[in-house]
Amino acid sequence: MNFTLRAGWVGILLFASSLAAAARDTVPKLDVTPSCESSARRLVFIDSSKEACIKHEMESHKVLVRHWSHYNKTDKTDCLIKITKGGPPSYTELLSCVETMQHARAVRKSL
Repeated sequence: MNFTLRAGWVGILLFASSLAAAARDTVPKLDVTPSCESSARRLVFIDSSKEACIKHEMESHKVLVRHWSHYNKTDKTDCLIKITKGGPPSYTELLSCVETMQHARAVRKSL
């Protein structure tokens, strides 16, 4: 098996394990370093240092850990799929997604 094919399978297995983690009510482990090294992200935030970005990601991770069991399982899985496509994953994006889904669900329920 060539290296590219093996690397592809490893990526698929890691992604599948992240989805399983979402279903098990544990916050999935994400490598946020590529996200914090992204030049596009540096254009968005005021303090664009990698260290500040990682600190912000860890703060988002703490919030996710604290509230993870309260988020809908389908939302967690869907959000994890969304944040891992098209770029490096981010706890901040995951937190934003699950909170948005939670708020949308509450609004629909109140109508």
